[in-house]
Amino acid sequence: MEIMFQVRLEACKSDLENIYGFDMRRSFKAIDINNNNSFNESELRRFLKRVGHQPVKKELVAIIRRFDMDGDARISYEEYVEALTPVVPDVLKCAVKEVL
Repeated sequence: MEIMFQVRLEACKSDLENIYGFDMRRSFKAIDINNNNSFNESELRRFLKRVGHQPVKKELVAIIRRFDMDGDARISYEEYVEALTPVVPDVLKCAVKEVL
């Protein structure tokens, strides 16, 4: 189940890269309401509500946990870029083959 989620997530990341005009910095700034080069659960909730999604607490916690590499409960720009940059496709394919 986790592997299939990761495959779908990587496909979404690749799609983002291919969107004309997509800018990682601008998308981050849309979430970082306080302009302090990081965002927390509250800022993420406000952003998601603004774009039409009503997140539940579990979703917000899961997103923060998945992206937060240093454990400070905030997503820095560097963590955001790392989280949204696709993994090399060959590495992902090998991981899927190993599970199957």
